[in-house]
Amino acid sequence: MSIVTTPAGMTRRASLPLLRITTVACLLAATVAWHALTPANTDIAWLLTVGEHVLDGARPYADIIETNPPGSVLLYMPAVLLARAFGLVPEVAVVLLTTLCAAASLGLSAALFRGLPDFDRSAPLLRVAAVVLLLLPAGSFGQREHIILMTSLPLLCAIAARAASAAPASLPLRLVAAVAAGVGFAVKPHYALGLVGPLAMLWRTRGWRGLVATPEAWTAAIVALLLGAVQFAAFPDFTHTVLPLLMRIYLPARQTWSYLFTCPSAILEVAGLAAYAGLRRNRGAQPIGDTAVLAALGFFAAYLMQGKGWPYHAYPAIASTLIGLGALTCGARRPSPVPLVAAGAAILSIGFVAGVWFDGRRDLRSEAPGLEQAVTSLAPHPKIMSLASDIAVGHPFVREIGGRWVGTLMSSWISLEIRRLTGRLDPRGPYGADLALQDRVMASDIRERKPDAVLATTPGWSSWLASQPTVADALADYHLAGTFGDVMLWTRNAPESGSRIPSLPVEPAKSSPTR
Repeated sequence: MSIVTTPAGMTRRASLPLLRITTVACLLAATVAWHALTPANTDIAWLLTVGEHVLDGARPYADIIETNPPGSVLLYMPAVLLARAFGLVPEVAVVLLTTLCAAASLGLSAALFRGLPDFDRSAPLLRVAAVVLLLLPAGSFGQREHIILMTSLPLLCAIAARAASAAPASLPLRLVAAVAAGVGFAVKPHYALGLVGPLAMLWRTRGWRGLVATPEAWTAAIVALLLGAVQFAAFPDFTHTVLPLLMRIYLPARQTWSYLFTCPSAILEVAGLAAYAGLRRNRGAQPIGDTAVLAALGFFAAYLMQGKGWPYHAYPAIASTLIGLGALTCGARRPSPVPLVAAGAAILSIGFVAGVWFDGRRDLRSEAPGLEQAVTSLAPHPKIMSLASDIAVGHPFVREIGGRWVGTLMSSWISLEIRRLTGRLDPRGPYGADLALQDRVMASDIRERKPDAVLATTPGWSSWLASQPTVADALADYHLAGTFGDVMLWTRNAPESGSRIPSLPVEPAKSSPTR
């Protein structure tokens, strides 16, 4: 009879995969629970509404108008279809699909890392990346920029492996990474700037041959271009009607350069880059960390290019920088305590502040007490539209209370952008035709779609209404039922009641926090 003994070290090594799988499973479950139980992101709620209307027969960019190219609408269609197929809440379907996307991104990234020397040391880095993908976005979880980072991360890993002269992963894996990145860049093409720095590093380390022999990069570009062309060809109303309007008023309405470089997004990014530069000195080649940070520079350029200054626009840059810091620490063969502690402190402090910054979202139900009860008392599923400049007045509020959105526009964003450009609303000014367009569309929605509730905001109401005379006429059939916080509720007149639009003090218009 022989006795077989198992060394303790082998037992510990055998338990590590189970421990890692359990940790990842708990992190994924916590992510789903957290985001499923918190208020939905404003932009996601609106894009889900657009998708539902389109599936119900509405013509996109005509019956319901979105300010982004069709890729933004199509991106959330799978969540709407999944919700309808299985009876889910669409917002929960977004959380589930986004979490699965994060898991797939991390798994594919790990597979592409297998050609790197000392592959085992990439496991801590993947855990850092998991936290960055699942927890850092906070209120921006599932936003387009969040998804773009997840779809481009495997391609960046493939480029980093090539820059490290590692044996490339199998071609099918690299092509999957390329297609995923191409799909993301087709939604917002300017984030493809994130590839410029890593490809330049690859050219410097491997020469032109190494760059040309990288089919995954060129495949991503081809996929993005093809999908972009399909979007413009398949949605003529966007190309011929909405795009010229965006070119006139939406794109030129930018934040000042001083704001873009001094807001928390820029400060956090600069702090991360400074920490990386300081910790990287005299440490030799760092292909993984350098790839992440160079990508972050391109993503930050995309944030500046958009010029809106919204927090989630900077998420890919800040997230990539944190991944770079994680790679710098995890990639050290014999990490000394001081750099290790410094990098960990930088990741935690920047990550915490960034998470708070990304979590900004407006919950109308808590900010406007009594509004929900007043609106839901009008009908079981009240028809609602908003005349406010702030998109958050209508979204996700309408979805949360079980209402039906009947507006063609998500908000009075046309007048908002014109006021940003000129400082005033003048129907006879250079943008008078655009104001008249908004006037006609909103008045038509009120008259023909007959909303039970029309929402507006008190700041600047009188001046806004003076610039929209046709809307004022359409509201003759409505009366001010109450003001809840800064939100006004207009409801249809009873047959015997009169109609008078009260005049309110002229105040500056409130800016929309997103889009």
